[in-house]
Amino acid sequence: MSTSFKSVNEDYAKRLTLDLTLAQHRKLKLRAMDTGVPMAQILRDYIDGITD
Repeated sequence: MSTSFKSVNEDYAKRLTLDLTLAQHRKLKLRAMDTGVPMAQILRDYIDGITD
């Protein structure tokens, strides 16, 4: 069994898979490394900032 997947966080009812280019993934990863914030949290914060 692969250990690359984290256990499911019960706080989140939905999962999202994104198709990213290598450049997009690199940008997101670098932002996460620079800020110390997980990549998933960066995306959740972005989505939360979208006005209804």
